[in-house]
Amino acid sequence: MTDNTENEKSNESCPPETAQPSKPHSTAKSLVIFLAVLFGLTWLVIRDPERAKNICLMLFGFGAVIFVHELGHFTAGKLFNIECEAFSLGFYTLLGFKRIRGGYRLRFLPSLLSGKDGKSEPSVVIPRGSAKEGETEYRLGLIPLGGYVKLLGQEDMAADQPSDNPRAFGNKPTWQRVIVLSAGVFMNVVSAAIIFMIVFGQGLLQSPAAVGGVQMGSPAARAGLQPGDEILAVNGKEKITFMHLSIAAAFADDGEKVPLKIRHPDGSVEIFHVEPKTPIRNNRLGVKQFGIEPAYTLEMVESIENKDFLAGLQKLGLQSGDSVVAVNGSNISHGYQLENVLSPQIGALEPNQITLTVERRIENGQTSQHLIKIPMRLTFQSSNYHNNEPQIFSMAPRLRIEQVSEDKPAEEAGVKTGDIIIRYGPLANPTLDEFKEYTKENDNKPLDLVVLRETEGQYVETKLQITPKSPSLNFFQRLFGAKAYSSIGVALAWDIDHPVVAKTIKFKEDFPELPLPRGSTILAIAGQNVKTWHNILEILLAHKGKEIAITYLTPDQQLTETLTSAVPDNHDWIGFVYRPDYGDIIGIPLKNLERIYKGDNWVESIQMGADMTYSFIAQTYLFIRGMIKGTISYKAASGPVGILKMSYTVASKQTLGEYCFFIAMISVAIAVFNFLPIPILDGGLVLLLIIEKCKGSPLSLRTQTIIATTSWILILGLFALITWQDIVKVVTGVL
Repeated sequence: MTDNTENEKSNESCPPETAQPSKPHSTAKSLVIFLAVLFGLTWLVIRDPERAKNICLMLFGFGAVIFVHELGHFTAGKLFNIECEAFSLGFYTLLGFKRIRGGYRLRFLPSLLSGKDGKSEPSVVIPRGSAKEGETEYRLGLIPLGGYVKLLGQEDMAADQPSDNPRAFGNKPTWQRVIVLSAGVFMNVVSAAIIFMIVFGQGLLQSPAAVGGVQMGSPAARAGLQPGDEILAVNGKEKITFMHLSIAAAFADDGEKVPLKIRHPDGSVEIFHVEPKTPIRNNRLGVKQFGIEPAYTLEMVESIENKDFLAGLQKLGLQSGDSVVAVNGSNISHGYQLENVLSPQIGALEPNQITLTVERRIENGQTSQHLIKIPMRLTFQSSNYHNNEPQIFSMAPRLRIEQVSEDKPAEEAGVKTGDIIIRYGPLANPTLDEFKEYTKENDNKPLDLVVLRETEGQYVETKLQITPKSPSLNFFQRLFGAKAYSSIGVALAWDIDHPVVAKTIKFKEDFPELPLPRGSTILAIAGQNVKTWHNILEILLAHKGKEIAITYLTPDQQLTETLTSAVPDNHDWIGFVYRPDYGDIIGIPLKNLERIYKGDNWVESIQMGADMTYSFIAQTYLFIRGMIKGTISYKAASGPVGILKMSYTVASKQTLGEYCFFIAMISVAIAVFNFLPIPILDGGLVLLLIIEKCKGSPLSLRTQTIIATTSWILILGLFALITWQDIVKVVTGVL
């Protein structure tokens, strides 16, 4: 039972007859605070009722999740005849209700108003002759962010207190205490399943199991899946969402091929057996994946809060709410058709730019069409599933500065966007791996950086001095094994406009790299003049399976040499693909494709609710495992502040069904987190009981106190860190 407030328990759980009298100035201060809060809420309701409604919905939803958790503990405690001193809905008690001899006593504002004799005032007794003395006071709190239950002898902040009372928590059999501790998690899971069942009974928008894109080199790509394919069933299970695909891949056994029933855009149906793999790059969760991207529509999101992103979008000529209706003059109606143009396959030659026709809503329900030209650039497309290199036919281009971060060593040294790196320390024309490794090895050391900088149409050699620096790590980052690598604060790309070879790289074990010196300039291939890397790729593709002559200028610009080699009859030698150059933004913000998922009958709704509960349990578990392994940053997690902000956003912008779905998801996440084997959490307390059972006696009070105190320090520290990150996200507009 981890959601209690210690001050509330220590002050409010005592019977009124034994409560300590409040000082007059303390009571007055509390009353002033209460009246101020009440006035503020009243003012908010009058001035902005819609916002007030959303805030109430947010507080009620989050509070209900915690309340259900505590209700589980309370119900189980009552079932096993454990004395319960108090059970509260919310914190900062407004109303207390308890059965006494001769009736029922109601206490009003006991946290604010106390009599001189220590008894809470005002109070009223509702007479009833047959009423018996009760043990539990039921409370309604001012702050509806959950609740708490106070069982005799059971403590959260320290070891359970020993008691001679046979009804005390610590005097009950181990199996009963395990059930009491587990009941909160059980109630969270069951309540989430019920909410999911009800929501699916009414219908809910979800991302379908459709292929919006296929990652290069992924299991899905090797199996032959294409954008536009739709997965009708996974492991024989139909009526699935995109989440089911992720779960099926993550929990597949090593070497297992998962059967996917696919419907192609032409309507044909085929069975694919795909073996998910663990990506070696960009794998935050650290789990196996198919390499399938979710599908999207042709309509852009209507609300963009990030001003910098909105400015970058407008720089392209696009606006939020635009819809793409054609590409290069050809009408399109599905997102996958746009994906095929924006992300052509490796080995495809593309024009210098593509033209999007977008439809824009204007006044009076009318629309207008606009032509948007987006450059296509040859760029290295790293695969998350194998170690491909940035090369074409073993030749790697030079590095170019794509972006310079503010207040970083590169900016301080005078590095500019567009600079071409020709020397870094002793490295002439370093490759990306060489650049990163040399930076990492020379933290806080001044290094020479020589670049070619375009000035009035001419490239001028410029020498700079730069000092790489590594970011400092806080206590928790060091605790969880995070590593800080030295950097200079730049984003690197490749100089594809000049056919200069930085270095040759072996792209296949049985194919040696070309014997070209570093810094060689390619002049001609197969007798055709070369000016850019686009020319190089175009000529090589036209001569696949043939022997060619490559003419190049030596690095000293003195000699012209020629070598011959055969071009493989495949695409293994290509590490670059064509992708759009969106300028200051990373992509077009298109809406995700969503469809209504609804059970055909109540039995199917129950099954869909149970499946979704399992899916979120699995997702939460994978997320926590990723944090422990260090593949996911703690910054990706959210605490109460982040959850409340997301809850408010969903409550204000989504339907009631979607809000209930979100609350059920939070309920599952809290259940999984609470059952982690950390001593102050329910799972950790259960673990201690198991140890007690195996040992034959409980751990000493001193040992339990040390464990609890240490755990509280770590948890509260992590909680403070995550809360701070939540606040930063809210202030900066990330949440």
